Amino acid sequence: MSGGEVALAREEYGRAVELLRQELGAAGADAERTHLLLIRALLDEDKIVEAEAEMAAWPGGPQPDAWTLTALGEVAYRKGEISQAAEALQKAIAFDRCNPQTRSALARIYALNAMYRTARQMLDSAHQLDPGDDAIAKQWVAAQPLETQPEALEAYLRQSSAYRTEENTAELMERKQRLALAQTDRCSSKGAAASVALPYYFIQNGANANIFWGLQVKINGKTLNLVEDSTISGIYLKDSVVKDAHLTPVAGTTVSGISSLGNVTATVAHAATIAIGPLEFSNCDVMVATNDMKYYGQRVREEVRGAYLDRGSDGLIGPDAFRDYLVTLDKPGRQIRLDPLPAAAGAPSEANPQLITGVAPEFDPPTDRAIGGGTESWAKELRDGPYFLLPVRIDQSRVTTYSLATASGQNTISLELARSMNIAGNKAEELPSMAGNARQFFRTSEVTVDFLGVRRTLNWMSAVDMTPWSHNHGLELTGMLGAPVLNDYTLHLDYRDNLIKLEFDPKRTVHCPPNIRMPGCL
Repeated sequence: MSGGEVALAREEYGRAVELLRQELGAAGADAERTHLLLIRALLDEDKIVEAEAEMAAWPGGPQPDAWTLTALGEVAYRKGEISQAAEALQKAIAFDRCNPQTRSALARIYALNAMYRTARQMLDSAHQLDPGDDAIAKQWVAAQPLETQPEALEAYLRQSSAYRTEENTAELMERKQRLALAQTDRCSSKGAAASVALPYYFIQNGANANIFWGLQVKINGKTLNLVEDSTISGIYLKDSVVKDAHLTPVAGTTVSGISSLGNVTATVAHAATIAIGPLEFSNCDVMVATNDMKYYGQRVREEVRGAYLDRGSDGLIGPDAFRDYLVTLDKPGRQIRLDPLPAAAGAPSEANPQLITGVAPEFDPPTDRAIGGGTESWAKELRDGPYFLLPVRIDQSRVTTYSLATASGQNTISLELARSMNIAGNKAEELPSMAGNARQFFRTSEVTVDFLGVRRTLNWMSAVDMTPWSHNHGLELTGMLGAPVLNDYTLHLDYRDNLIKLEFDPKRTVHCPPNIRMPGCL
């Protein structure tokens, strides 16, 4: 590996850009690969404009070959233009079916589209073609199944020992610890998946505070009130409930990157049982809040409770906790409905569904997207962790990528996009919870929002700096649809096949009770 490649592997992106520029002139036959890595380092620094400029400065001029098309695909991906990225990469692989960089880039897109088997085949071949490439090796390890991933991770730890940073090593060791827990603590149900309705409860932190939608969850027999929040994966508890719920702390194990900004770290505790309505799961690990937050490589002390947990609740639960079911968030009907997933070709039937608690690393099923059992009319969307990613158009702007934030009291739009459309106000207002790196937003004028076949007119949106979210997703996220829009709909989610469906009945629209502040009724 060259000095620039080592810096890139160490996530020292500024240094990588500097070294790769130097190496480019002397790269010879490897110049195209070096230039691709330079563009990738710029994208990792969130310097999209500079990366596009490097595309124009391709040695010998941009040519329609595998390397330039792969670079073009990676730039489009970072801009959130996933269809354009896929088109460029498909053209690239037609030029050279043995380019490992093209194959690893395509694998990311296949995985976003729930084409997991195809993604793994792409990654397997990319890793075989270039086993020494650090980025491909890390991507390949993370895609391995639970049974074989520990061995693959150990091999990568040996491979990267000469150039890893302490921070890189800490992240890998965290994954190793979480993998070890996942081998034994499966959080499985006692019976096969069956249809069930779970009532929503209103959760409030004081008489004048906002009301949030939540579930009652019994952990080791202790009833806890958890806010449903689609920006969280699994179950995330206040540390104050550990004693009352008789949780057993798991020493030396942490989970990082669990919040919507990817910067919250949690400790881990063990629960013998978790019961939600008639469902009961055993041998579970859950996340417990700390005050440690990590923001762009700097550790700072923050009150996580104020940002995520001071909602009058004992913690949070993401809808993706029920990933082994079809999930229906029915706010108009005041319930969450769970139904068995339709059978998928090549996948074993899930006799005992698991509750996803967020402690075990996410594992993709060994199948490609399966459509059937009533999901034929659902929209095929993208998903990154707990986040569904969907195309949204604001007024007459270009179509951009949004995610869903079911517990947010605001609908957000990128401040950059809002200003380019001349719809952002000039007065900064404080956000009600931590979001964006400045904790402020600007109200827009009235806008029209098109998404999932629906058109809505909103009095205003919150224009915020979306850079932190985009950085953590690795692609441009232009905003989030929150409770003010989503609460009017029945929202059907298939976390396995990345399918989504909205249903609207004006007779069932959520109406706020008098003098009560609820998300969607602010």
